[in-house]
Amino acid sequence: MNALIRIALVGAVIGLGESVLVVCVSERNVLLAFLAMVFVPFPVSMALCWWGKLPHWWLVSVLGPMAVIFSFLLTLAVGVDASVAGDLGIGEWGGRLILMGVGAGAFAFAGALVMPMHRALRLTTLGVVVALCAASWVGADVIRMAGVTWQSASKGVPVVAPDLPEHRLVLADLEEGAVADVLRLSYERRFDQGDLSVLVASVREQTAREACESQSRMDGTPVGEGLPATCREVWGGSWVRTEVGSTSVLAVRGDALVEVQSAWLTEAQLLAVLPTVRPVDAWDLAAARRP
Repeated sequence: MNALIRIALVGAVIGLGESVLVVCVSERNVLLAFLAMVFVPFPVSMALCWWGKLPHWWLVSVLGPMAVIFSFLLTLAVGVDASVAGDLGIGEWGGRLILMGVGAGAFAFAGALVMPMHRALRLTTLGVVVALCAASWVGADVIRMAGVTWQSASKGVPVVAPDLPEHRLVLADLEEGAVADVLRLSYERRFDQGDLSVLVASVREQTAREACESQSRMDGTPVGEGLPATCREVWGGSWVRTEVGSTSVLAVRGDALVEVQSAWLTEAQLLAVLPTVRPVDAWDLAAARRP
């Protein structure tokens, strides 16, 4: 078997072993999981590289685990962690397959650096791994947003968002609300960091009037912080809730019940946001996160 294929298999085994090890140990001791993730791959890699009769096995068995650890830290740095596998609906083994791919790529990169092989194969391997890493880095927001949109759709929550060119999306998450699951979108204004929150739920769960007159917002946050809040209907079936320190507007857009809330914007500005609400996908949400 080609040495490059053998070293990729070693990396896949290391990736699988680390995914299982971290899941099993982290439930009891986070520090122990971290130490195991850092040190266990080295002796296991050394044994597998020796057994697989890889050229320069002793050097590969050191560089390979270092590349795996760096790759795992890189995925965490861009915000793609184990929870994304669940958000994407690919299950536990889907997440493990991803980590096996990370391990295989990291070992292949290390092998291409030190093992004897044709120059064309060496450059091709290094180029492919670097290109995949770059794509993962650039596409990290899309991956995260794909998880949010898939999970929202699977829960029956419409995936809609407003068009806010002067704001940047800082958070997108599916939460358990007061009545049903709610998609939360948090924005900040680019020039002064003024915040704006958009909550989306299925119109089947509540009407705009019921949500407005409720003692809590759709995400379960208490209204008014113990102080009275007023609720009134305005044009087009929209409702306005005025409370101390902030204003919320609520309306139905298609099959979505939308609540827009801010302590910075006026009632007229919030009402102007509602007509811009439209169906979006992961690419749209990722684009809204750009600085």
